Amino acid sequence: MPENASGGSSSSSSLLIRGKNPRRCQAENPLKLLSEFAEPALNHAEQWEWKCGFYPGCDRSTGGPAGTFNQARAAFEAEWELLLPSLTEADFQAWRDQRDWIERKQAMWARGEKLPSQQPSSLMRCPCGATFDSHRPAESQIHTPHIYAAQKRDGIRR
Repeated sequence: MPENASGGSSSSSSLLIRGKNPRRCQAENPLKLLSEFAEPALNHAEQWEWKCGFYPGCDRSTGGPAGTFNQARAAFEAEWELLLPSLTEADFQAWRDQRDWIERKQAMWARGEKLPSQQPSSLMRCPCGATFDSHRPAESQIHTPHIYAAQKRDGIRR
């Protein structure tokens, strides 16, 4: 039988509690809900969090906790009034471009398509600038000296 916190044995139906760590208690008895271990102090924490900024486009982001929704909204609006004058149309366009790219990418995946970077390809670009198929020896042999010279120049050992 397992020992309880006082060193004595406990029945198999009781919960072994070491300290007041609710995650440990739940790990030892998954049927216990974390709410059963919550102390009143946990409910007094500020329940709202606000963030002001966006990515990409805005290199400054601020935020913080708030006790109520209205406090969070007021803090956000005050920070937005400070941030907005420093932003340019290019900042907003960077965000729009990213949003549009994500939409196109997800639409491709929904149709079962892969991105070009996810499709295997045997095409290579030689340091001389030519593109060739590395699976065709007749095409790739003439580029071998260029590749080896570039590797030697760049300190790449294979």
